[in-house]
Amino acid sequence: MQSRMLRTIMDKLANQFFNSTESFGKGMALLMKYNAMQPCDWNTMESFLEELNEAEDDFLDKALSYSAAQLLENKSIIEENDLLKKTIKLLHNKVLDNTLYVAESSVSTPKEKAPLLSELVDQYKADCKNRWSTKHSSGNERDIFPKLALFLEVIGDKPVNEIKKEDVLKYKNLVYKYPVNKNKKAAYKDLSVGEVLTCDIPDEDRISDETIGNHFTKIRSFIGWCEDNSSFMPPDLKKPISSSPKNTTPDDEQRDAFSDEDLMNLFESKDYIQGIHSSPSHFWIPLLDFQVSPLLILHLNQPMTGQEVI
Repeated sequence: MQSRMLRTIMDKLANQFFNSTESFGKGMALLMKYNAMQPCDWNTMESFLEELNEAEDDFLDKALSYSAAQLLENKSIIEENDLLKKTIKLLHNKVLDNTLYVAESSVSTPKEKAPLLSELVDQYKADCKNRWSTKHSSGNERDIFPKLALFLEVIGDKPVNEIKKEDVLKYKNLVYKYPVNKNKKAAYKDLSVGEVLTCDIPDEDRISDETIGNHFTKIRSFIGWCEDNSSFMPPDLKKPISSSPKNTTPDDEQRDAFSDEDLMNLFESKDYIQGIHSSPSHFWIPLLDFQVSPLLILHLNQPMTGQEVI
């Protein structure tokens, strides 16, 4: 079996050699340099072989073996020249060593293939579930998993070592113009990723800057996990989404105004009418119109209950 393998390898290399006239010419040029040095002693021959080793490519050994084979056809010349016998033996061993190296390489364990992006997504999900507490697991899944699905859809299910920064930039551009509640709005729910990228979506229909930042944060965490757990993940893929958009929209413009129905449900509720809120904050926070800014200037000892409630 081993001899057949070696024979196959030698045949393949021989074919490569004889099909390359340029490489054959290089090998013969070095041999002609040696012939021009005749007569020479062994020390001179050894230095020539060292020079040959430095300059050789995949085919030069075959040129030497070819030359040795031609000499073998005339045994009388070889028998009369001890120097040629030493040279042929040396070349024979050198070609054999190279052949054995090629044989070992050909039967070595195949290189590990890079995993698909979907495989790392599944592994990341499983790892997250193991780390999340039961209390927060379902909420985290609703928040993170759809964002991973969108990232996978945009990048494509390719081997991770083929992912480029341009792919992440494409994802970034899509998120910036992604429609809010895409799957619930008739105008957008059937659009593919490519159609979203080329479609003119009004600013008022797009997700908020805060939501965009949330997308980028989750995907940066995923890419970082991949870098730590897969040697195939290219470096610096987080750079295109390393920063989130700055939110310059005032707080009161980041949400829709309350409708009359919203206000009726809130202030004519049983809790408000009967004053049975489970916590005082449930009473006075709606009076502040759910704005964060007034809450931030309050001290813990300022909210009061009972008759002192304004």
